[in-house]
Amino acid sequence: MVTDPVAMIDARPTLPGIADVTAPKRQCGQVLLPLIQGERAPDPVVPSFYKEHVTQRHVTYRLIRDLDAWQQIVDTEEDFWQLRDLCQNNPAFLPSEAQRNMPRAAGLRG
Repeated sequence: MVTDPVAMIDARPTLPGIADVTAPKRQCGQVLLPLIQGERAPDPVVPSFYKEHVTQRHVTYRLIRDLDAWQQIVDTEEDFWQLRDLCQNNPAFLPSEAQRNMPRAAGLRG
């Protein structure tokens, strides 16, 4: 069982290794066979993008940010449904005045 964060993009480079066929030289993602065989990823960070949100998952934490500098950090191990924001009421995670006043990128708002 793989417990490190992985992404769907990792399926394409992994399948040729499972099927024992030659893979294309250039492709995105990582081969998951070492993880399937019990090795650990050296520094597993998985980015994902959805509408105006960008997330990064690193081991058990997920950072969620949007274009308005709003951010949320959740512990995916302790909070499976990701309902408890670790940034809430924590001044270290509040966006700076500069971030709040940044102009929005043209054409990125739906």
